[in-house]
Amino acid sequence: MTALAYVACALIWGTTWFAIRVCLYHPARGGYPPLTGAALRFLVAAAILWAAFALSGRRRRPHGARAHLALLGAGVLNALGYAAVYLGETRVSGGTASVLYALLPFLVTLFAALSGTERPSRALLGAVLGFAGVAVIGSESFAVGGAARLTGVVWILASVTTASLYTVVLKRFVVGVSPLAMNAHFALYGCLTLSVLALCTERGAPTQVTLRPTLALLYLALFGTAVTFVAYFYLLQHARLVVVSSLVLVEPVLALCIDVVAGDGQLGPRGYAGAALVLAGTVVVALLGRGPAVGPAPPPA
Repeated sequence: MTALAYVACALIWGTTWFAIRVCLYHPARGGYPPLTGAALRFLVAAAILWAAFALSGRRRRPHGARAHLALLGAGVLNALGYAAVYLGETRVSGGTASVLYALLPFLVTLFAALSGTERPSRALLGAVLGFAGVAVIGSESFAVGGAARLTGVVWILASVTTASLYTVVLKRFVVGVSPLAMNAHFALYGCLTLSVLALCTERGAPTQVTLRPTLALLYLALFGTAVTFVAYFYLLQHARLVVVSSLVLVEPVLALCIDVVAGDGQLGPRGYAGAALVLAGTVVVALLGRGPAVGPAPPPA
């Protein structure tokens, strides 16, 4: 189950970077403003998750103020992170954004160590190797796109920081809650936060509901949020943080390949060499990071 959850997250999230670009408003094809698109994504996902949670009998739901406050804080941080991703992808390609997200294992390890959640492990060596590969891919990607996308880069880096923070918060403070229950609350708080941000900043922004952006939005809601976050929270409970965060070393390979197919980027020999380093680093992370997750184990179902 852990391996299946990891593969599902890697494959689906590797495609969502491009799907976000499709969802965003463009005069030629229509679409949604950044924050509105993100809010609608989480609205659909929250509706699906709460229906599934109700049908499951609301088992292993969060109890106590600490768990609820942690989920609220994580949901708000996640919303801010997604707002930054959507704003960033108005200026940079999905592949470039996914490359920048390879900073996540380092920031997660740093915040986990500072908070006492986990001690740094030898698996970080694999993360370093993977990040070297991402840097090689990124150098080629930025050479194609130029340095004029600095604002987009800054937005993505802000998103990486918030994602690192909420990952550590969930790992440290939310224990014994089912992945479905966790994701239902997480998506609801994210939806509410993004809706407020959209209402405050995007009134009157151009919106055109057309087929392709709407299909992309539904894909992001169902698979990119409802399915993958359940799998992601399962990983948080059953794997070390450095292994979980190594997902961002795999996603850039798929995201950059999709950019090539869509005509939104380019991979040359240097890019493929970097992809090989990323995969090698992921193998090292998986091998050295094996073993039970640090912290209390969830109670029996």
